[in-house]
Amino acid sequence: LAVLLTRQSGFIAAVWPANGILLAAAMMARPREWPFVLGASFAANVVANVANDQPLVVATFLSVCGVAEILAALGLMRVFKLGDWNRLEEPRMLAGFWLSVCVLAPILSAALASAGLHLIAGVSIGAIFSTWWSANALGLALLTPLLLIVFRDGVVASGVALARRGALLSLLLLTLVTAAVFYQSRYPFIFMVFPP
Repeated sequence: LAVLLTRQSGFIAAVWPANGILLAAAMMARPREWPFVLGASFAANVVANVANDQPLVVATFLSVCGVAEILAALGLMRVFKLGDWNRLEEPRMLAGFWLSVCVLAPILSAALASAGLHLIAGVSIGAIFSTWWSANALGLALLTPLLLIVFRDGVVASGVALARRGALLSLLLLTLVTAAVFYQSRYPFIFMVFPP
């Protein structure tokens, strides 16, 4: 759906929620289960890309880049010593998560994807890099923490937490900024979603 509805630069979706979901699943799984989680994601990603008219070689390469991003994120989380995802609200943990998962891992996979697609399909490295990085960073930043919190606290407790005034105001701000960013297409303001 992300590819179909928001495809830019011919190959890349403008928002990529799949890796946010995949990272949350990998973080909740035991390391010995990672090959199964990543393998299933790889296969589903290839099928989704082929279903959206990507040549098999491009679909496979994009899927490799997606899995590489998750492996980079998991590795960087070890470097930043972010082993306990249950404490993501702590400032040090959150800062490390943002830097490792939402900035560095997507930069690494964007570099791989843009260089590879330039060689495979002759597309612009700059266009692919910026679209890939922002789409994946946004998907990781929005979905991974949300899914981890819902998994940890449960749907009911997460709903109760959202009912607090501060949480509702934060969610309202994020919703308004996101709506303003995506309502128009004249200016590339996707980066405005990150601060809220």
